[in-house]
Amino acid sequence: MRKILFEIYLLFVFIGVTTPVQGQSPYYYYKQLGIKEGLSQSKVQCVLNDYRGYLWIGTESGLNCYDRDYLKQYLHRPGDESTLPSNNITFIAEDSLCNLWVATMTGICLYDRGSDSFRTLSDNGKPVYVASHLLVEGGILFGGSGAIYKYVYGTGKLEPLYYTKDP
Repeated sequence: MRKILFEIYLLFVFIGVTTPVQGQSPYYYYKQLGIKEGLSQSKVQCVLNDYRGYLWIGTESGLNCYDRDYLKQYLHRPGDESTLPSNNITFIAEDSLCNLWVATMTGICLYDRGSDSFRTLSDNGKPVYVASHLLVEGGILFGGSGAIYKYVYGTGKLEPLYYTKDP
């Protein structure tokens, strides 16, 4: 009789220990970011969570990178070609090689993680405005302003694929 009561007791202990573990909800990290925390503007236009877990936030007044500890701003500085071509960010994309692309109202640029700088792409010396992207084999396609471009990974250059006569 004591053995049966002991086994029932162990059964209840086992059920009591395992039930809360199964009923626990997953852990979610939540933190509100705003101008007070260092965001360049409160009107967010695009967001990207990159392969390293960094949160890239595009606003009308600059690009922001949040790594769960620090919020860094990237802004256009006139005369400095290693900065964004404009502060008005339209979209952020990450390609299959983990390159970070930032499109602004005045052109698209490629972020260089090593030097923490940007390289603006051009077509015949003029900045390229793009509104969308598509990942393809060997590169990435960009479209906008009556043109389609392909950035080829092998050459590291932007090649025009299509132009309309009247953009």
